[in-house]
Amino acid sequence: MTLTHYEMNKRWRKKHNNIWQIQKKRYYDKTVETSSNRYQRWTQEQIDIILKHKDTDTNIARQIGKSVKAIQIKRGRLKKGE
Repeated sequence: MTLTHYEMNKRWRKKHNNIWQIQKKRYYDKTVETSSNRYQRWTQEQIDIILKHKDTDTNIARQIGKSVKAIQIKRGRLKKGE
């Protein structure tokens, strides 16, 4: 029986849950310190920067002071038209 990549990944995450959580925390910790204006509304300048996104999301997060996750969510919503 051959497992798909998805199934192998799912099994690995289940078996190594503590490693998975550590990786998620490490990723979050890299960007949370830059979220200085996390409760402020998005400016048009920030929206323009994330839509052009010629740089990595991590660098954009440092530049505009939002988290990487916030940038990814906002970009997705803007592309859907919300």
